[in-house]
Amino acid sequence: MTIVCALYDDDNRKFWLGCNSGSLVGETILPEHQTKWMRFANWALALSGAGIAVNAVAAERAKFPNQTEDVNQVIAFLRAAFAKYDMGEMEGNAKDYDVSGLLVHNQGAFYDVDTRLSTSKIPTGALWARGSGMEYALGADMALKLKGFTPQERLETAVLTAIDLDSGCPGEPIVESFV
Repeated sequence: MTIVCALYDDDNRKFWLGCNSGSLVGETILPEHQTKWMRFANWALALSGAGIAVNAVAAERAKFPNQTEDVNQVIAFLRAAFAKYDMGEMEGNAKDYDVSGLLVHNQGAFYDVDTRLSTSKIPTGALWARGSGMEYALGADMALKLKGFTPQERLETAVLTAIDLDSGCPGEPIVESFV
């Protein structure tokens, strides 16, 4: 799995984005060092779960709705990309894509995306995470937030904690800003 985290820094009007640098195939750590955050003009997206999802988004990148601020148009893009590559299985009345993630817009909008591509808005100032290291990252952040750490310090420590405590989050921390 992985760890992806984001936090909007209201004072500096930018997002802090974080992730682990490595990936797994089964229990094998791949020799890579790259961000899990994909940038599309005013949007940034990070996915955790089925590896083919990232490939589907990358293959359909030219169709991403860059000019919109409407999260529903972005989700419609993801549904279309996943459908084209025959991703997802019906569970009850909805398709489960075996992928979840985080979606941010440079104007401060921040969304959690679940396995059915439903979104939940994350409040300003809250760090949120996805992936197998999610609980470790959120726990680390709770302590740092109470102690008054900066948004960047909170995010860096949350990612590092997930990497240190979850064997499913290999690699090094990658922390980047998104304006």
